[in-house]
Amino acid sequence: MPAPARIGLKAEPPMVPIMQGTCAKFALPTVAAAMLSCSAGRLREAESEHRPRGEDSEQVLRVTGEHRTRVLLQDLKPGAVVDCTSAKFYLGLTDASRENNYILQVRASRDTTVRNVDIIGDIPLDKSWDAQYQDNNSAAFAFIDSHGGTLEDARITRSWDALRAARDSEGHYEFRRVYATQWRDDVIETDSGYPDVLIEDCLFDGGYSGYSCRQGAGVDVPDASARWLRSRKVLMRLTPLPGNEQKYGTRAMHSSFVKLHRNCQSLEITDNVWAFENTDSTTWGSNWKDVFKEKLRVSERNLLLWLGEGPFPESVWVPPGFTTLDGQPARDEWNRRRDEWLRRVRPTGGQGEAPSN
Repeated sequence: MPAPARIGLKAEPPMVPIMQGTCAKFALPTVAAAMLSCSAGRLREAESEHRPRGEDSEQVLRVTGEHRTRVLLQDLKPGAVVDCTSAKFYLGLTDASRENNYILQVRASRDTTVRNVDIIGDIPLDKSWDAQYQDNNSAAFAFIDSHGGTLEDARITRSWDALRAARDSEGHYEFRRVYATQWRDDVIETDSGYPDVLIEDCLFDGGYSGYSCRQGAGVDVPDASARWLRSRKVLMRLTPLPGNEQKYGTRAMHSSFVKLHRNCQSLEITDNVWAFENTDSTTWGSNWKDVFKEKLRVSERNLLLWLGEGPFPESVWVPPGFTTLDGQPARDEWNRRRDEWLRRVRPTGGQGEAPSN
């Protein structure tokens, strides 16, 4: 396995790692410089500092350098803040070694905040969904076995899933100002555990599927209706990509905005703009018309834009709280909203791909 790039380290008091298993673990309150080292990819070194915040203090770990093997943030002090302004993470899904398919992870930590993340992927966009599922099923950024956390100010390109709160993760998760493009499956997956999630002020521009809150068949899932998935001020555009050939053939297509289990979280959708141009997926059937209708508790001031040919499709159920738009006005509306978001937020990286006029 190639050694990962080192992360910049300021000379400070000595590290005090607590060795356990294959990873060096550390207690943030007592450490100015910390090291994690794990067998499946390593976060070598990080710089931390205290900053005043009212009567409290905020401890910041700074990650720098380029990373082409998995970076693991594990067993952090509750409330830790990780800043990645000076780092780049390369998600290598064409690499058969599988050493960086989950390039940035937060594990076994509580209420961690990760900021200013740039993840650059390479997933093939011309291969079918089923041809890649076995090898490339992964997430660019994931909270795993954790209890709450926040990701804010991130750019993610060409991933399988862009984001996950996975493997019985509990607590409350927030994703803010995330700019994702060319994701190959779900933009956010919460299939395992159905945690409480807030998605706010994000631009998801050009991917295969929206939010997934659906365990696999035959899995006994406790009722999570008391929890919420809240989508606020989110711009989401789905784009056709090669789908499941065994099910749909070779034509390009995309899924729907939600894939839901009847026991998943309740949904709040407010001030969203969702754009689509294909209705081939079976997820537009009973899942959209019945399960989404059942789980949707709050829906206000939303737009549903049809970017495909012809008028808005009659087969697509229009949820309460959504206004529809089609044709050139819909394309113009999407371009305007997207461009305004990019000017305001200024995410790392280039502009999103615009739908053709």
